[in-house]
Amino acid sequence: QEPSDQVDIIDTSLTRHAATKLNQSRAYLAAAVEGNQIYFAGGQTLTSKTAAIESYDVNRRSWRAVSVSLSQPRSHLAATSL
Repeated sequence: QEPSDQVDIIDTSLTRHAATKLNQSRAYLAAAVEGNQIYFAGGQTLTSKTAAIESYDVNRRSWRAVSVSLSQPRSHLAATSL
């Protein structure tokens, strides 16, 4: 799979759709939701794995800087929120 920066966010409860872009193109990344934030973590770029984490605010429809990253670069991972 080729890395992509395209993200399609679908809110099934409100029947709302948003198309936006990650700051860094990636494949095989993880995503998890907490409140109004969707976190995208890790993944494979064209040249290497990444430890980057990005957050998208669904209500504001904007990206928020995340000051932490994964403990090491990873791809083919999964995430969940509790």
